[in-house]
Amino acid sequence: MTEQISQFDLTQVEDAEDLSDAAQQEAFQAAMAQISNAGRLPDAAYIDYNQKDLGDLYDWMDEDHQIDLTMLLSDSTYRKQFNHWMESPDVPAADLEIQFSDGVRAGFGNDDD
Repeated sequence: MTEQISQFDLTQVEDAEDLSDAAQQEAFQAAMAQISNAGRLPDAAYIDYNQKDLGDLYDWMDEDHQIDLTMLLSDSTYRKQFNHWMESPDVPAADLEIQFSDGVRAGFGNDDD
């Protein structure tokens, strides 16, 4: 049994590189959700700039800050919300995304980019 949980916005895909970028973004989102679900982010990562708990704001995150990956990856609005959350200074995603991208490039043999 296979279940489709991802919905790439294929209207934005013009070539294989765009599709590769979309796949990389999905893999990064899934990895960050797993890091969050494992309790590896600081408590401050779950409070927005208005001091509201993100578990109360986002449908894809419950009150215990567990992320529903299926819900997240199935809706482009949720993915945009998640990406916005990743930009928070309390989420170490920027450093992790750089390392993730470096690893992807190295895997493709393009580590000199």
